[in-house]
This record gives sequence, C-alpha cells and structure tokens, in this order.
Amino acid sequence: MDVSTLTNGRLKLANGIWSSESPEKVSYPEDGNSDCFQVEDASFWFQHRNAVIRAMIQRYAPAENAGWFLDVGGGNGFQSKAIQELGFSAALIEPGREGCENALRRGVRNVLNCTLAGSSISPRSVAMTGAFDVVEHIDAQEEFLSQIHEVLQPEGLFFMTVPALDWLWSFEDVHAGHFRRYSLRSASEVLEAAGFTIEFASYFFRPLVAPILLLRSIPSAIGIRRTASRSVTEKEHQLPDSLIGRSISRGLSREREQLERQKRISVGSSLVVVARKA
Repeated sequence: MDVSTLTNGRLKLANGIWSSESPEKVSYPEDGNSDCFQVEDASFWFQHRNAVIRAMIQRYAPAENAGWFLDVGGGNGFQSKAIQELGFSAALIEPGREGCENALRRGVRNVLNCTLAGSSISPRSVAMTGAFDVVEHIDAQEEFLSQIHEVLQPEGLFFMTVPALDWLWSFEDVHAGHFRRYSLRSASEVLEAAGFTIEFASYFFRPLVAPILLLRSIPSAIGIRRTASRSVTEKEHQLPDSLIGRSISRGLSREREQLERQKRISVGSSLVVVARKA
C-alpha cells in the first residue's frame, strides 16, 4: 500500500521518511525517544505491553485485507514493527525526528514525521489506529481523540494504552510530560464523548502497582524523588534476579494469559482499551 496515497501526496519523502514542512511540538521530553530506544528491546515493561497490545489486535482485528493501521505518536517504532510483523500495513506517525530515524533503523517501512493533524490523511480512510501511551501527553485530549475518530472508517477500531490510577502519580509523570493518569471510568468516558463505543477495557501491569506506589509515588509526594536519569530508567526496566523479580515475572505471565482470554484485570498501573467508531 502506498503512503503517498494515504496522505494525499502532501508529505515529502527524504531519506526514507515522509515529512510535513513544520512538525508540531508535543509534551514529551526532547531526549524521551533516545532514552526509550536504549531500553526498549530488553525491557520487560515494553515486552509485556507489546504482548498485551498484540493480543488485543489479534482478537479484534484480523490482518487479512485489514487496510491501514496507524500507530499515532509511535516513538521509535517498537510497536509499529510488531504490528507490521503481524501482517498489517502499518504506518508510524511521530513528530519527533529522532524517533522516526530510530524507527526506520528498526525496520518500520512507513514512517511519517508529523502529527496526526499535520499528516493530511483523509477522513474515513483508515481501518485502525493505535495510540500507545500517547494520549496522556496531550492537553487537549478531546481534540486529539476527535481527530482519531475522523480518520477512521465507519466501524474502525482504536487501540489505546495509557498510565492508570491518579494515586500512582509521581515525578516520572511530570518528567515524561504527562497531563494525567486514567481510571477505567475516565478513559471510557472521554472515548465515548469522542464518538466511540468500548469493545474491551482492562487494567494491566497489576504486579507493578505496589512497587510504583512505594518507590515512585510516595517518594515523589514527600519530595525525596525529584530527578530522573538514564541509568535509573535502564535499571527499572530490568527485573532483578531475585524472589521479587521472579514473582513479578510470573504475575505478568498470568496477566497476559488472562487478557488473551479476554478476562479483565481489576487493577494495574496501565490501561488497555479497544474502542470502535460508532
């Protein structure tokens, strides 16, 4: 499938990346894509999120003749590459140039350096979209979700992950440029207000709730966690070779099996939602 047709020929191709003339800025650290690129492939967090998203896509969106899948705000292409490998015509939309270059090196075939608003994609032209830990970075979330709704075909699908639970707010949310965390109710309400119906919604990363609360949220609330570094991030994306690390690993495996059976998880540090354009 031809990206130039998808974008009505309004983006320019240079060095393998389709670009608009002036990509908009977003609420995301300048070094965010670089930091993530260093940890994604070996990170238990990214691997588990990938598996959860893959299970949702395989359940609700068979790849045969599915049309385009837009990974909006897809960063370094970690998820776009996985979607591409499932057999979809995946296109990454990412306003950060470094993320686009990383995605191209990773093997993502269709890379668009722009925002969704700047992509020139026609209304009702896309079968599926995804925004994986993206919406929390957007202050005007209603406008963004309306844009998602507009480009989707009738009955099109939207897959979303977001950080969950207000009481898990920490300095990491501030550093990452988050505007909010979500509950099952608040995520469902904002999607329904944008014209979607909810097909499936669940918390996940249940085993991380206590560690995040104890090691991030409470220290942030009392003022003793006010910095972030790449070394700390890399360490936190590796499970320790200990009883706690093995317990978390087993818990995530059980959680993945539950979600593959479409069983909802009652609490977790993230949310996954599958929504359909009404």
